[in-house]
Amino acid sequence: MPLSILENLNMQRHASMPIYQHIAEQILSKINSGKLTSGDKLPTEHSLAKHLGINRLTVSKSYQILEEMNLVKRRRGMGTFILETQGKQNLKNDDKTIYILSPHPIHVTLQLEASLIERRIHYGASMENSSSLIQAVPVSKKLENPLSHIDWDSVRNIPEGAQVFVSNMWFKDILPFLLERNVQGVFLSEQQSEIEYYKEYQQLRDAGWCFMKYDRLSAMEQAVEYLSGLGRSKIAVIKRYQNEPQHPFRGGMIAGYEKCGMIYNENLYKEINPKSSFLELENEIVELWQRTQFDALVVGNADIIRPVYKALNKKLKLRIPDDVALMSFSDNPTYIDFETPVTAIDFPYVDIGREITKIFNRKQPILGEIIFQATIIEREATRKNAGAYINHKFMPEISVNKNQVEN
Repeated sequence: MPLSILENLNMQRHASMPIYQHIAEQILSKINSGKLTSGDKLPTEHSLAKHLGINRLTVSKSYQILEEMNLVKRRRGMGTFILETQGKQNLKNDDKTIYILSPHPIHVTLQLEASLIERRIHYGASMENSSSLIQAVPVSKKLENPLSHIDWDSVRNIPEGAQVFVSNMWFKDILPFLLERNVQGVFLSEQQSEIEYYKEYQQLRDAGWCFMKYDRLSAMEQAVEYLSGLGRSKIAVIKRYQNEPQHPFRGGMIAGYEKCGMIYNENLYKEINPKSSFLELENEIVELWQRTQFDALVVGNADIIRPVYKALNKKLKLRIPDDVALMSFSDNPTYIDFETPVTAIDFPYVDIGREITKIFNRKQPILGEIIFQATIIEREATRKNAGAYINHKFMPEISVNKNQVEN
């Protein structure tokens, strides 16, 4: 076998990964992809070591790993040959680390709504099995256009056959790399997003990934139905993204109106420029109310709840919930600190984390999909005297004394 077959081995790796394992993984990938087949001869240990600029014993150890997997056979005086394999193989991976991928390091801090979701998933996964190490893997060093600046040092830390969890299809540009590594995957996404990424979904299914889904369309429908049950008839929805006519929030809003026998008004669905300042957002809310006189508002992005609340309470002088009922997607610890605690509708991310660990611990693959529905966490922003309690199923990261909340 000519040395050229392995001449493009990539020697960039994560510092914690031994060189011999890194080489073995790449040779294994070539076997699984069919670039190396039964009977092919690998380069001699000396020639490959010289080409890569490493010690011959390092190459020898890489070949030894593959031989222990019965993928190659060393024949004295003849060389090292690829054996016949049955399907794709994985390197032995004794550690049970669950790698949770996120677009950027900021997503694993407390600065964004996404970070709270990820922390809750971490908590649930760890709670289900304390022996599992949950490791966040930020895919990019740049927040803007992250997949144009992939941090390959971080991504390559994911070993062959690793257990990987990803939420939504933002990671599609590194999907070929993950599939080449033969990772065991769990994928969480919106129930309505499959058509948009049909090709990638099919690739995940072919690779045996498990699918988990959350239904934001039904969640919005549930929110509208709940507010209608409280006597609200002009329910507005605001979200901080533009030009998404097929967004599940809009579809759920329309479905909720129809279910409750109300007449849907397109003016009550408001999209806000994601680059708008908080002051601009406050003015948008004022204008929306002056135009529609809405009596309930569902906020689609938790990170804009403060300027929304300020616009209602300070600028418009509306009483919450007397004049306007207020709800927000994604429960947040700050919601109980508002003058009128804010009602939330959220998905059980702690339970999702627990289910991820259960899936990886099962010996047999899960067939079909696991669907998670949203729950309303009612507070005084929609119903008087509802209180400011904390549901630890949704916010396990904090612990507040009941007496302090009541006072």
